[in-house]
Amino acid sequence: MNENVGTYDVVVAGGGPAGVVFGYLMARAGMKVLLLEAYRDFNRQFRGDTLNPLTMGLLDEMGLMEEVLALPHNKVDTVKAVGAKDIEAFNLTYSRMPSKYPYVMILSQPIFLNFMVAKASAFPTFSVQMQARVNDLIEEDGRIRGVRYKTADNVVHEARAQLVIGADGRNSVVREKARLETRTITKEPTYVLWFRLPLEAGDPPEGLVAREEEQTTLFMFRRPDEWQVSLTLKKGVEYKAWKEQGVEQMRAAVAEMVPQFRERMGAIEWKDTSLLPVELKQALRWYRDGLLVIGDAAHIMSPFGGIGINLAIRDAVHAANILVEPLTRRNVQVRDLKKVQDRVMWELRIVQGLQAKQQDSAPRPGEVIGLPPIARLMLRIPIIRDLPIFVLSFGLVPTRIGRRFRKPVPRLVTAAGD
Repeated sequence: MNENVGTYDVVVAGGGPAGVVFGYLMARAGMKVLLLEAYRDFNRQFRGDTLNPLTMGLLDEMGLMEEVLALPHNKVDTVKAVGAKDIEAFNLTYSRMPSKYPYVMILSQPIFLNFMVAKASAFPTFSVQMQARVNDLIEEDGRIRGVRYKTADNVVHEARAQLVIGADGRNSVVREKARLETRTITKEPTYVLWFRLPLEAGDPPEGLVAREEEQTTLFMFRRPDEWQVSLTLKKGVEYKAWKEQGVEQMRAAVAEMVPQFRERMGAIEWKDTSLLPVELKQALRWYRDGLLVIGDAAHIMSPFGGIGINLAIRDAVHAANILVEPLTRRNVQVRDLKKVQDRVMWELRIVQGLQAKQQDSAPRPGEVIGLPPIARLMLRIPIIRDLPIFVLSFGLVPTRIGRRFRKPVPRLVTAAGD
C-alpha cells in the first residue's frame, strides 16, 4: 500500500472558521476527518475577530462556550461611529438582543482556531496536517474522490474521501480546480488597509473603536496584546494616489481620528500594512459530486458588519446537520450537497446585495456615513430600531446544532492560545 495515500470520510481543505468547525462537528459524529492547512500556523495577518450572538449560541449548544469565555477576549455591546466634526454616523446596540450573549465577542481568530482544532483533536478520528497545500483534486468517473496535497518536505500525498470540503478562503484552490464559476457583485473593489498597533496602558477600554475622517473610515479591534486596525478608503479615493502622498498622510489621518495613538503611528511604515481589495463574489454553484465549498470559498463578504466569520461558521453548521446522515450511510448524493446551498443562498443574496449597495454607494471624500433624517426618525421606533442589529446578530436563516452533535465531549485541560 502506498504510504502517501490516506482514506477518510471527509477531507477539509482550509483551516479557517468554516473548515475547523465543520471538521470538529464531523469528528464529534465519529467521522474520520483530515484537515489540511496550507500554513504552518493560524497566525496569518488580519483575520476577522468578531463572534456574534448566533455564533456564541451555537458554541454554547456544542457545550464549548464556557471554555471559549476563558480565552482572552473583549466584549462590545454598542458600536458607535463618530465622524468629522463629531457627527454621529451610527450607533447600534446589542444589549437588547434576545440572547444569552447580547454582545459581540472580540476574540483573536488564531486563538479561536487553535482552540477548535485542539477540541477536534480530542477525538481519535480527527487529524490535522499543517503546511499542506492542496494542488489538485482526484476525479474519477465525474466524481471528486479526494485531493492531492504537498507537504513542507515537498512530498505529494493523496487523501481519498467520501467528501471534499473546500473551505480555503476567497482565493480557493478547491473552487478553482472544481471549475465552480463565480460572479462579482460589486461594481468596483473597496480598498482596506490593515495594520497593527501595540497595546498600551491607558488605551480605550472598549474592544472596538470606530472613527471617520474626510477620506477614510477606521475600525480598531482590541486583541490581548495589540490593536488590529482597518482603514477603509472612501469611494473616490484612489489607493495609488493616496499612497503617493506619503506615509505621513496616512499617519496623520489616523492620528486625527484617534489622537491618543499619534505617537505609535509615527513608527508605522507602508511595509507594516497589508492592502485588501474587497470585491463581493459568490459561487453560482457550491458543489460537485463529492465536493462542497463553504465560507469565503463560496461567498466573499465585505468586512462591513463583521459578519464574514459568523456566516462561515453558519455554513459549517448547516452543512454538518444536512450531511452527517448521508456520510454515515456512505451515500452522499449531489442533492444532499445542493440542500446546503439552497438552505442559506436566499439570505446570502440579500446580505451581499445590501453590502454591495453600501459599498457601491459609499460616501465620497468629505461625506459622512450618516442616515437621511427620515431614516433616523424611523430608527427611534423600537421594533424598527433593533431590526438591523437583530439581522447582524442572528441572520435570517434559523440555525441550531443538530442532535447528533449534542452528546458530551472531552474537555480541554487548558485553554488553547496562539
